[in-house]
Amino acid sequence: MPELRQKLSPEEKVAGRKFRDEQQAYLDRLNETDPPTYDEGVDTLQRYIRHECAKQGGRKALSMQEVYIFSDDKKFGFIFKEGKCRCGETARTATGRFVIASERPPLEGRVARR
Repeated sequence: MPELRQKLSPEEKVAGRKFRDEQQAYLDRLNETDPPTYDEGVDTLQRYIRHECAKQGGRKALSMQEVYIFSDDKKFGFIFKEGKCRCGETARTATGRFVIASERPPLEGRVARR
C-alpha cells in the first residue's frame, strides 16, 4: 500500500485530502441530523454489534453494512459502516476511512454505495 501512495502526485494527494474532508463532513452531518440510537462507539472494522434487543428478546447481533463512497474520478473511496436491527436500534461509525480505490475496492455482495 505505501508504494502506491508514494506514486500519487502532489495534486492527487491534495485532491484525496479534500475528498476525505468533504466525506467526513458529510458523515458528521448525517450523524447530527439522523443520530444512531446505539451510542457505545462503533469501529469501522466491526461486522456485528451485540445489543439487548427488545423485539427479539435478549442479546442479538446488529449487522453492520459497509457504505462505500467513490470520489468523482473513482480514484479514492470513503468507507463507513451503519446498521439497523428489527427493533429499530441503529448504529453508525463516527468516523470513516479514506482509501485508494485501486488498493481497497468495495466489498462484493450486499454493500451500500452512495
